[in-house]
Amino acid sequence: TSSRSSRRPEPARAADLHRGLAIKLSDQARLRGAYAGAYDPLSPEPAISRDASVLAALARIYDSAGRHEDALEIYTRILRSDPTNMDARREIIGAAIMVGDYDRAHLMVNQGLAIAPTDPRLHLLAAELARAEGDDDIALAELGKAQAELARRNGDIWIAPEQSGYLSEVNY
Repeated sequence: TSSRSSRRPEPARAADLHRGLAIKLSDQARLRGAYAGAYDPLSPEPAISRDASVLAALARIYDSAGRHEDALEIYTRILRSDPTNMDARREIIGAAIMVGDYDRAHLMVNQGLAIAPTDPRLHLLAAELARAEGDDDIALAELGKAQAELARRNGDIWIAPEQSGYLSEVNY
């Protein structure tokens, strides 16, 4: 049938479902702190060395277990194969900050902001990096940029920087 021809072949769909379930089970175990149990659903995954979503799940396990260097290596591998993967880029920044590799974090922030200058999560990470380096002024400026972008996206004039102090002037 024509509707069936537009869908992925059944084996590919089954593999996608299996991979998605393995990642979900892995993340649930990781959030409970059961790191060995988090790895188990991923270990039989044949595409573990190629699939970005499986690799990201593995990196999250390492990151949660305090193995930030290992997570950094995996996220770097993901980004190398897909330079547009902003999730991997943001995770590299976070892991680089955790291990004190501020040069790498700066590089990733700058490259990310060149690609997506209004990404509030990148501005939050830039603030985290500045805070880690002891530069509170830059940290506050980056937080302001993130807040302004989130306000713009949400249409929330109440928290936009240009509206600061507005609520305090309202009579209730």
